[in-house]
Amino acid sequence: MRYLEAYQELKTQEKSVELAEQNYNTTSTRYSADMALITDMLDAANSKLDAEQRLVNARIKLNACGNRNGRVQAVNTCGQVNDTARSGRPIQHFLNGTGFFHQKIHA
Repeated sequence: MRYLEAYQELKTQEKSVELAEQNYNTTSTRYSADMALITDMLDAANSKLDAEQRLVNARIKLNACGNRNGRVQAVNTCGQVNDTARSGRPIQHFLNGTGFFHQKIHA
């Protein structure tokens, strides 16, 4: 995927998260007023989670496309590159409970 396509995908997913959050907030307000079912809340929550996951994936793709030196770089959910990944040593990324990507440097 080229950089421009990845960037456009990122912007699309950011808007998708914004809309999903608005839908969740509206549904939550309706649910609190007994005007929506619990299944409506679950649908809104699942849609929001799905949009957030697609946004993280879009950030990863954009980071991979923008990486010109061939090394993997870590990116957190704010889209910030983790500079320690530039060491050239093999790294492994994982997602912890906070929603941030971290790395383990292998010797």
